[in-house]
Amino acid sequence: MKKYLVLLLVVLTACSKNVTTTSISGNNSSKEKVENIVKESQERAIEGTLLNAIAATVNDEVITAFDVKKEMDIISKMQPTKLTEKEVLELMIDRILIRQRIKEANIRVSDDDVRLAAEEVKKQNNLSQKDFEAELAKQGLTYERYLVQLREQIERIRLVSSEVRSKIHISESDIQSYFKSHPEKYSEEDEYKIRRIFFKTDSQASPEAIKKQMDTILFVLGEAKSGKNFVELAKQYSNDPEVQKDGGDLGRLKKTDMKPELYDAVKNLSTGDVSELVATDLGISIIKLDQRYKGRLKSYEDSKSEIQNLLYQEKTEEKLASWSKELRSKATIENKNLFK
Repeated sequence: MKKYLVLLLVVLTACSKNVTTTSISGNNSSKEKVENIVKESQERAIEGTLLNAIAATVNDEVITAFDVKKEMDIISKMQPTKLTEKEVLELMIDRILIRQRIKEANIRVSDDDVRLAAEEVKKQNNLSQKDFEAELAKQGLTYERYLVQLREQIERIRLVSSEVRSKIHISESDIQSYFKSHPEKYSEEDEYKIRRIFFKTDSQASPEAIKKQMDTILFVLGEAKSGKNFVELAKQYSNDPEVQKDGGDLGRLKKTDMKPELYDAVKNLSTGDVSELVATDLGISIIKLDQRYKGRLKSYEDSKSEIQNLLYQEKTEEKLASWSKELRSKATIENKNLFK
């Protein structure tokens, strides 16, 4: 608390200096200046008092409004998502509770552990010490301050591993049950054997040329839907040599192989169906689905590890939430509701 009173005194001293260094004469302009300076001094004093206000207490620790503001400044440099003062305060309360629990559990992190972790971060990001410190500076951090935060992070990880993750067990039956109830997640993609009739379009063409081409396209669409030989139509009417040569054959494609517009046109077609017109940035297509190949279900053994990691993550989040609630329930927390 003392340091915030000192801060307030510094602010007030600076304001008083502004007053004493201003020459005061009898004219209105000088009086206005004085009034403005006094008003500004009062506003700064009020601001200093507000920043010094207690936002919350967590057991025997105090969080001031100034602490929250400082934390918001740090977070804003590290992530684009804007948090409210209330949300930041809740994060700070959780962090203090965890720090207090770390102390109770006597969790220690050595200087070597911190140094090795920092070296690993540099290695993963392929950064020299100089470049690393430059990146930290962009986030408003010195290297020394980063090491302090890294130590705290390692302490939190060890605490959570000890009190949360060590109590999580994923059984074989859990994995098998998830695998059986989510076949769509563990199947290979469907494949579609398709053909197309393709018309290149020209945005610079005259209205007459555009109308003539559209008349042709609609005629060909009608012919294709009436059951005329699609290969011959592709060879005769497509104005792309490659499409003409192969009779419009695009082979077997997965969803990831196709443009979104093409997949949307194909996904609900039955074998032998012809689509409506499909417009892309290259032109207009008419699609025919020759055959759909259902994706093969992956084996349980191939999927087991992925499912185990997924379930472990889900249970970790659940346990972490309940653990955080338990920490709060055992603590004496008083939120002064400064922030709405």
